[in-house]
Amino acid sequence: MNTKKHKEEEQKSKKEEDLANKDTRDQQEKNRKLIKHRSAYTALQILDATPREIMDLEASLREVEQLQGELKRGEFDNSGGLDQQTPVLLCLCGISLGR
Repeated sequence: MNTKKHKEEEQKSKKEEDLANKDTRDQQEKNRKLIKHRSAYTALQILDATPREIMDLEASLREVEQLQGELKRGEFDNSGGLDQQTPVLLCLCGISLGR
């Protein structure tokens, strides 16, 4: 009797685990699709950008590239508590805010 009950509990536990794994896979698939859609929307925005917006984007990307180089060489002013682990765009936000 205990063996039968034990097997039923194992099967129930296995089903619950399978459902949890399926939910996780479904969530991961939704996240992948969301990222894909956001990327497509961003690409569309770039294609629809005016020449001035493209120039601004280029300047921003050059600034990111320059800051990445400074961080790698250790030339970046670390007075704000930023280090090589800090995302570059976050560093730029701090700079633009006068920090």
